[in-house]
Amino acid sequence: MRLLGNLIVAIALTVGVLAAAMAYQISLDLPNDDYEGLVLTAAAGLLLDESGEPELDEKGRPSPVLEVGDPLTPENLDVLRTNRDALADNPPAIAGYRIPTGKIRVQKFSFARWGQKWTFAAAVIGMLLGAGLVRASASRQAVAHRESGKSEDLLAALSAAQVQLGELLEQSSAAADRHAQMPHVVARLSEVGVDLQANFVEHLAVLRSLLATGTMAEVMEAYAVAERSLNRARSTAVDNDPRESLASLAAAAAQMGDARDRLAKALAAE
Repeated sequence: MRLLGNLIVAIALTVGVLAAAMAYQISLDLPNDDYEGLVLTAAAGLLLDESGEPELDEKGRPSPVLEVGDPLTPENLDVLRTNRDALADNPPAIAGYRIPTGKIRVQKFSFARWGQKWTFAAAVIGMLLGAGLVRASASRQAVAHRESGKSEDLLAALSAAQVQLGELLEQSSAAADRHAQMPHVVARLSEVGVDLQANFVEHLAVLRSLLATGTMAEVMEAYAVAERSLNRARSTAVDNDPRESLASLAAAAAQMGDARDRLAKALAAE
């Protein structure tokens, strides 16, 4: 249903944009009073000679009946309508030129003159319908994810990572030779980092369905801060720098707890 909703939104949006693009393009069949005060913003009509063939300018291009800026007086409207009917009866074939369709472009918008207003309204209804389907699908998915308990799995993974980092910090800080402890730190941090990253990737869809966008960003930001500290602890351990590695390890443990608390608070609020 989510896919159907997105498809409806995409189609409705395309139709709405096309309808809006023609808001200043009006028909020649309106009452003359509706054109009062209007001027053309695009050339209109196709000038024909006595034989009914299009007249060409010095560059070989068809000449319009009225130019940009010409007022839409009753006389000019009659000329355009007569020209439109003549073209409809005997449309000339001109390579690379589109024959006028009886629509003209003006400088002022009017909802009453807008020929595609109902098309636009239908597009808006379609977008609302599609968005409703997407929202309903997301709500059902969120309920399913909440009932599955997968969010609790991620909370447990963050708690486990915090405990593992704390234990590694305690063990490494108590080592007689901290430099000799660094290879073990590298190995353990690699394991913790890989497991935690796999857990987040696995539960990303769950978080997206349960959390609002802003809340999701806050949780991911807290996790990213902890992950950066974890990576720094690992890289400095590779460089055999116990002081910096253990300082980053302590920060990672604390930040992992903060990420876990933010996620728990966000899930409880939803």
